[in-house]
Amino acid sequence: MNLVRSKLRIAITRSLAIVSCSVGLAINAFSQTATDACGYNVGNKYTVNASCTFQTFNKPSSFNQTYTPAGCNGSNHDDAWGWFTATSTNTYITYDPNEQDRPILHVFTGACGSLASVGCVDAGSTGANANLQLTTVIGTNYMVRIQRHSGNSGMNGRICIWNIPPPPGTTNPAMRSFLISVTTAHQYRPRMQVPPLPRAFRHQVAAIT
Repeated sequence: MNLVRSKLRIAITRSLAIVSCSVGLAINAFSQTATDACGYNVGNKYTVNASCTFQTFNKPSSFNQTYTPAGCNGSNHDDAWGWFTATSTNTYITYDPNEQDRPILHVFTGACGSLASVGCVDAGSTGANANLQLTTVIGTNYMVRIQRHSGNSGMNGRICIWNIPPPPGTTNPAMRSFLISVTTAHQYRPRMQVPPLPRAFRHQVAAIT
């Protein structure tokens, strides 16, 4: 009986070790890490979510300056890079620094050797978030560059890239954009004092879609 218990204990221990190893590999396989230079790599591709879901986006002190962007106080200071593929015509990006840093965020399209700017923002003060809303093309890749304002020290933080998904079954591009704007307004109705949609209007929208 003792021998059976001993063998059973060993088998359970080995099984737990295999499960732990598998979970660790799975986490590593799906984690994103910002890179020291512009590059559309698997490891620095960030997920676009239906709401603001933060993902780690750090700029270690070992990173170097690889690009000097125009606008929003962009400068020749150390930078970190990541990218995403747009899933909507409206994309929202927030960079949240962990420490009392002042982040500057730039977004580009195109190859790393010929980047075209599509938007940027300077958080404006230390510890503040950098928030950016973009008009994007579904299926297009966008490169994200992060730097500290006037400094090369490391900056740890997190980024969320998200959009408001259109109502199910809405395939007309113009109607998709319209319904997204209506949905956005009514999500913030208490703040913006937007009146409720009339029932007749809701029926018209349903009929069009």
